[in-house]
Amino acid sequence: DIYQTGALMYALLTGRPPATGQSYEIMSQTMRGESFKRVSKRRPEASEKIDAAVAIALERNKNDRYDSITDFRKALYALRTGGRSPPIVSDRIES
Repeated sequence: DIYQTGALMYALLTGRPPATGQSYEIMSQTMRGESFKRVSKRRPEASEKIDAAVAIALERNKNDRYDSITDFRKALYALRTGGRSPPIVSDRIES
């Protein structure tokens, strides 16, 4: 799903997972809809656009995430190729 892919991308960019703890604790927090504190900062060489694109995938509320994994892929592809950022990413950067 989108959250798991976002978690993987987050770990690739920072070298650490977006949440720590025992799997039961993480599952409980997820089910209660609690936000996780990010455990590490993005790598300085990663652009804020990439950070914003990944952060959208990690939103706790499903309505705040991408509509599909394809949309997430398109956002990352546009950023990698210098294409136009999707509105959801541009809006995140501006806020």
